[in-house]
Amino acid sequence: MRTATLILLCVTVFGAGFARFPGGRSEKCLCRGKLIQSVRIKRIQKLEVYPNSVFCAKTEIIATMKNGKKKCLNPEGKLGKRFLMRKRLEEQQKPKGGLGRKNKNNSNP
Repeated sequence: MRTATLILLCVTVFGAGFARFPGGRSEKCLCRGKLIQSVRIKRIQKLEVYPNSVFCAKTEIIATMKNGKKKCLNPEGKLGKRFLMRKRLEEQQKPKGGLGRKNKNNSNP
């Protein structure tokens, strides 16, 4: 009887621990805590997008400021949505070929 109770207790404790996380794993998101809704664009040095993956189920937008600090933008906020839309448009306009076009006016053999 004690063995069955001990096994049931272990299954309950470990099962509850894994149930918190999607797929039974702990998430390793870069953005933890509060997401900012907006930031002054003049203060941003670069923006990086990390799409959802096996490590984090959320899309993350990280703004590196000119002073070196990193801030997480809310992808559902106004600025986040605008940035994601611009990023998608840039990706659609990129040429898909690896070599690019040859210049017809170039007379060098």
